Amino acid sequence: MLFTVKLGSEVIGSSVIESGDPSMGCAYGTFVPTRAYNAIQQHCIRYREKWKPVPGLTVEEARGIALECKGGFQIVDCSPEIGSEGIELHLLGITMPPYAELFPDDLKIR
Repeated sequence: MLFTVKLGSEVIGSSVIESGDPSMGCAYGTFVPTRAYNAIQQHCIRYREKWKPVPGLTVEEARGIALECKGGFQIVDCSPEIGSEGIELHLLGITMPPYAELFPDDLKIR
């Protein structure tokens, strides 16, 4: 599923979530920034290991519904070391919409 990341009303990037941990309600995927991401990129690089939230940062799922996460949203930016593929979006402790609604395949017994 595609997720859109916004700072206020401006789209700063998107992510297709590639993996997750259903028991923790967490999900992760490669973050694809827009030019607007430049406004917070240095913050995301500086605080990638000890995250400090960015006021006004929101994440919406494909239908435009804003996500709620107990642990918040984090953009982990390792691009100075490994290039643009080194930026990830982390959704930490998804509460709304429910994890099972967003990622039903993660909960299927294999």
